[in-house]
Amino acid sequence: MTSNIVKVQITNDYMNKIKRAQPDKAICEMIWNALDADSKIVTVTFPSSGLLPGDKKIVITDNGTGINWGKKELLFGNLGASWKKNTHTTLLGRKLHGSEGHGRFKGYALGRVMNWTSTYKDKSDDTFSFKISGKADNPTDFEFDEHNKKSSPTGVTVVVDELFKQFEFLEDPTKLIQKIAPVFSLYLKNHSDINLTINGTRIDPSLYIADEIDIELDDIEYEGSKYPLSLKIVEWAAEIGSHKEVWLCSKDEVPLQEYDKQIRSIGDYSYTAYLSSDLFRVLNHQNLLSLSGLSNDVNRNIEEAIKTLKEHFKQRKLEDHKTIFEDWRSAGIYPYSADEILKTHEGLAPVEKAEQELFDILAITVTESLPGFNDEAPKTKKFQLHMLRQAIESGDTTLKRIFKEVLDLPENQQKELAQLLEESSLSNMIKTSKEVSDRIKFITALKELIYDKDIAKHIKERSQLHKILADNTWIFGEQFTLTVNDQSLTKVLEGHLKSRNITDVVIDKPVKRIDGTNGIVDLMLTRSLGNSKPDEISYLVIELKRPTEHIGQKQYRQVEDYQIAIVNDPRFKTVKSTWEFWIIGDDYASDNFVRSKLKNDSSGLIEQNTVGNMSYKIKAVTWSMLFAQASHRLDFLKKHLDINASQEDSLRFLKEKYAQYTESVQIDDLEEAS
Repeated sequence: MTSNIVKVQITNDYMNKIKRAQPDKAICEMIWNALDADSKIVTVTFPSSGLLPGDKKIVITDNGTGINWGKKELLFGNLGASWKKNTHTTLLGRKLHGSEGHGRFKGYALGRVMNWTSTYKDKSDDTFSFKISGKADNPTDFEFDEHNKKSSPTGVTVVVDELFKQFEFLEDPTKLIQKIAPVFSLYLKNHSDINLTINGTRIDPSLYIADEIDIELDDIEYEGSKYPLSLKIVEWAAEIGSHKEVWLCSKDEVPLQEYDKQIRSIGDYSYTAYLSSDLFRVLNHQNLLSLSGLSNDVNRNIEEAIKTLKEHFKQRKLEDHKTIFEDWRSAGIYPYSADEILKTHEGLAPVEKAEQELFDILAITVTESLPGFNDEAPKTKKFQLHMLRQAIESGDTTLKRIFKEVLDLPENQQKELAQLLEESSLSNMIKTSKEVSDRIKFITALKELIYDKDIAKHIKERSQLHKILADNTWIFGEQFTLTVNDQSLTKVLEGHLKSRNITDVVIDKPVKRIDGTNGIVDLMLTRSLGNSKPDEISYLVIELKRPTEHIGQKQYRQVEDYQIAIVNDPRFKTVKSTWEFWIIGDDYASDNFVRSKLKNDSSGLIEQNTVGNMSYKIKAVTWSMLFAQASHRLDFLKKHLDINASQEDSLRFLKEKYAQYTESVQIDDLEEAS
């Protein structure tokens, strides 16, 4: 009998990668090869190797079309040029799994010696058989025996011998079944004529799939084309053990690449998620399906799918624990009243509904982590649950402190809950709505301070109004940060240089106004202009006047002095910058000085110019203009979050939050009158 050698180019790095493959994944690859050959029966067994007592080998047998002798060089001599490369289906119409020819090498992750026995039919319908052998210590060479006519059925038997270790599944095949059943169950469900057995146990999808759900997702846009994307979530029966897997699949749900990032906040559910798109098949053929090689657009779609997966299991958890909530309500320890529950269920309070849903999710997770919670007295349980509700309404920082200091949760549980909060759309909605609600209350109350004569006469510019606004710079525009607060023009220069990281400008003399005095700026705010003008910084210098003071020539000259001092000082001109100078007051004075200079009534623009690297504007802004601009930015969210702020609630909010600045203001009297 003669034999010949077929050589293949394999690098040491490639072989080292092969040897690091997980044993179950190596067996899966060889099973896929059998299925891609239209096998209807595939068996995996672990007979004795006959080398030493107790030693076993791995044998995978199929009844597929076999390996054709005429294609041996293509199949074994050219890595990356699998016959599957240019076709997508088998002769029986099955969708193909692989395309690069890597699968035949995966056996080297299991043992030193691999032997194939192939039986196939040629074009004349004659049956032939031949053997192939390879060794891990010389992986570039495959030895082929001469093929001979045979009368046996077609198929391939692969034997992996001289195993590197006695794998756990050799003694307990259920260990392997638990690993590979999630990989093949959907495929076997779609191809019910296939019989796959592991050591005599058939892989029956109906025994292992506990539940499944299909979710259509947004299309993936890639290189000018749109690819449909879907998510199938399969929950496994207890026999499968614990699984938390996500697979990127072809549109026919054939797994191609496992998503290898850790996914938290799912709970104890055992599942496999199949994220399917024809794009993944295309990328797999181009060797671009690894997560590190995917484009940002594709990764964004995958991340959105993971969020959908997490949201699904959040709702599952709530559904599974519905009886617990009913028990808590019956015992009077659930922190939401019947009226509150009814209101949220009828969709009348979206923010409150989000808070209640987040409470339910956290309450289940927290109470399951608290040893002995169920044995606590009802009073203690009620306190803990009410504390959790208050923490949710107060914000993330309070919640995390409650987890640690009050409930004394283990550190790993604290981290898991913290991540759940960070990722939760409910948490973000609550956070946003609280911020919007606080801002609306702030504006509503500030209007009363400014416009109500009984209150306005008590408001002092520097000690009260100024300090309240310094904590709420958002009212002047988003993304501003407070740089200078009630300090000199020299501090304005220091703030400017610091914001641009300029260290070579020496401040050897103060910045002076035209009359030689040190001007004291109420507020200076700074913000970056972002991607549109990354090299520029925008500054806003504000001069505040008490609620009863109008803006006339005297007030305008004050802010104009600041503009002249800054524009004329060369130390401000080292880099490009944009400046706005605002004087804010009740209304324009009757001297018509300001009105005669206005270039834009709606914004209060009086003057604008560019001097070297600096462009500047001077504006006379009334309180009504400021309130209108700030309210306009909040109106959309206010409408969609169904937020209403009464005058009484708003004044109480302002008095409580800024008690140190409002002691002299008789807000209580107004509350009683309103």
